[in-house]
Amino acid sequence: MKKWFAVLCSLPLLAAAQDKGIQFTHASSWEEVMQQAQKEKKMIFVDAFTTWCGPCKYLSKEVFTQDKVGKYFNEHFVSVKLQLDTTDKDDDYVKQWYPYASKVMNGLQVNVFPTLLFFDANGQPVHRFSGAGNADGLLADAANALNPDQQFYTLQKRYSSGDRDVELLRNFSNAALKAYKPEAAEKAFTDYMQATGSQVTPENAQLVYFMANKPSDLAFELMAADPKAFDKALGKTGAANERIGTVLYESFLQNMMIRNSDNGATEQVAALKTKYPAAVAYADARARVNYAMNTNNWPAFTKAASDFVKKYGPKVSPEEKNNLAWAFFEHVSDTKQLNEALAWSKASLVANDPNFMDTYANLLHKLGRTPEAVQVETKAMGLASDKESFKTTIEKMKKGQKTW
Repeated sequence: MKKWFAVLCSLPLLAAAQDKGIQFTHASSWEEVMQQAQKEKKMIFVDAFTTWCGPCKYLSKEVFTQDKVGKYFNEHFVSVKLQLDTTDKDDDYVKQWYPYASKVMNGLQVNVFPTLLFFDANGQPVHRFSGAGNADGLLADAANALNPDQQFYTLQKRYSSGDRDVELLRNFSNAALKAYKPEAAEKAFTDYMQATGSQVTPENAQLVYFMANKPSDLAFELMAADPKAFDKALGKTGAANERIGTVLYESFLQNMMIRNSDNGATEQVAALKTKYPAAVAYADARARVNYAMNTNNWPAFTKAASDFVKKYGPKVSPEEKNNLAWAFFEHVSDTKQLNEALAWSKASLVANDPNFMDTYANLLHKLGRTPEAVQVETKAMGLASDKESFKTTIEKMKKGQKTW
């Protein structure tokens, strides 16, 4: 609960219906699902999930249960939960769906979870997207399943047949991106930009933003060529530099992890620093911090993190300050370093997030400031939706027990 993670996990129908939200069918076979869809004149929605996927659980618990989500999906779709992994705890009902689950995972190449699939009433795939966002985002993406001009598989078929209509190219790029099909998205996006003279406009700026995932991407080059012009097209000041920094950081960290060295991105840094000096320096420093953390090199981490926040403090987000502070709480015992982390944690409280407050309280407790810690943790518990873990932490603090 101390960190927030990405909403994708890379590589059964459940018998119980929900009291509210999406009503998932109890059908015992795909044929029965299609019969129901044909009878009710609806499309079919399949929540393709795994038991180990955290974002899948988030969708099921926090999003699918919302009234407005249930109203929309129950009106337009026959909904199915399909478990794509297998466990020793699977009951007979889940097991009877194993063959179809395997067919879906292999036939439709589902390797990112959650993946949300949409079929016509005859069982033919028409649309898909991946990830776990909020209810409004889910509803917007689900609406695309009803629109042939936005459906991933419909657009893919047209593109494969040679259709290069400009609107199709833009829509297919976007649909492929959301379907987590990066190669298809990049190919269609390149065709689209060539067809439109490689101009960034208010109509395509958001697509360009999300297509920029590597320094070598066309979208990255378009954005970096004139950040101010891009910001104007997108309508958001600072958006281009923010994305440039994120892309560089992720690329540097990936190279460090692949080469198992905090100097693993040295060549790439050298090649790019003349073009983006400030962004490269920041991204390299940030990548070194997270490489040390990912490899459990805590002496290197504490030094890198301390240097990073001292130099770039105002640019470091509350979320990242919280994550760094929590890592210090878990792995550092030096009082001076813990007080440094406490300052980062305090700065993160501007977000008024109970999880960030929990980090601050735990650091106070580790530093021996337990009465203050209990006070902060109690306040955090009041803001949290799930209060049990906060309650347990408070009890430990009051008993003088370690929380680390």
